[in-house]
Amino acid sequence: MVFVWFLHLLSLVVWLGGMAFFSFLAAPSIFLVLAPEEAGRVVASIFTKYYWAGYVCGPVAFLTALVAGTAGARFTGLKLFLLAIMMIAFFYAGLWIRPRVASLKQELKETTDVSIVADLKGRFEKNHRNAVL
Repeated sequence: MVFVWFLHLLSLVVWLGGMAFFSFLAAPSIFLVLAPEEAGRVVASIFTKYYWAGYVCGPVAFLTALVAGTAGARFTGLKLFLLAIMMIAFFYAGLWIRPRVASLKQELKETTDVSIVADLKGRFEKNHRNAVL
């Protein structure tokens, strides 16, 4: 059971710690130091690994909480509920919103029509904000 708890805590630390590090330290620093176009490419490259870490760590955290819960851990129902909500939000951001943001970003690069650019920027910013939340 010690290994299950270790795996549970490790998955939470990697998942949540990675989110906090990327959101509050890495991304702001990258956009501060590099030009917006270069920073966007760096962040996009990191996102692939960032989301894969969540796709692995979320289910591992959920399954290990489930296993630990069957062994009598406290507040198991609440933990499983919160982990399920977190996974749903993370998978939604990674599998639904992220591809839309990438598509809008590509359209912005290829479009020169000012009226279309304004609409694309608005949609990009709305989707980006939703992914961050």
